[in-house]
Amino acid sequence: MSNVQPPPAPPASSFFGKLFNPNFDEFITPSVVKVFYILMMAGTALTCLISFVNLVNGDPGAGWVLLGLALILLLGLLYIMFIRLILETIMVLFKIEENTRRS
Repeated sequence: MSNVQPPPAPPASSFFGKLFNPNFDEFITPSVVKVFYILMMAGTALTCLISFVNLVNGDPGAGWVLLGLALILLLGLLYIMFIRLILETIMVLFKIEENTRRS
């Protein structure tokens, strides 16, 4: 009877080591969540800017531009808050996993 060992997993200390580790010993989500949040905030800011430019180019009148700007900013803020809520919920799940992991 031979002892056949599976090939060793790449070192899990690097991002790609964690990404291609089939055992899921370490997770990549905690390390990418910050980058994802920054990208979502930048995308939201860009979307708000484009929406405002489109609103001004439509020439609806000064009163509507101010109302539209307020609405765009409010929706952008609500979207960022929603994304933050989702990401915090995900991170809480990872913190629970860290604190309940058996040694």
